[in-house]
Amino acid sequence: MSTYVNPQFALLSKLLSVVLVVLLGCHLCDETELERTISPDGKWVAVTIMRDCGATTSEVVSIDVRPIAESSARQENIVMLVKHEQIPDVEWLSNSVISVNCPHCPSTDIIEKKVKVGSITVQ
Repeated sequence: MSTYVNPQFALLSKLLSVVLVVLLGCHLCDETELERTISPDGKWVAVTIMRDCGATTSEVVSIDVRPIAESSARQENIVMLVKHEQIPDVEWLSNSVISVNCPHCPSTDIIEKKVKVGSITVQ
């Protein structure tokens, strides 16, 4: 037994599927910039961002260190990643050294902490 599918309905169905994937798949997480801390020489910025991907996951706070001219975060620039709504302390100690600490965070909530990003040392 064969089933007839109206070609217009099939095309509309495919277009609707593509639109839903684009609208829902691109921005499933809400990102909020909490703080920007600029290096003493004004060449680098540390950006604290909270990411909330909905009820099934915990919020994550990331500290992204990048040249001031770069406008968006990149995975390789993340120096600290912490679960839940815990905000690490960020302080530039010099043009090339930044202190990023979360003294109130349980160690199990610290997902990642790097010691160097590019020419910047992280303490």
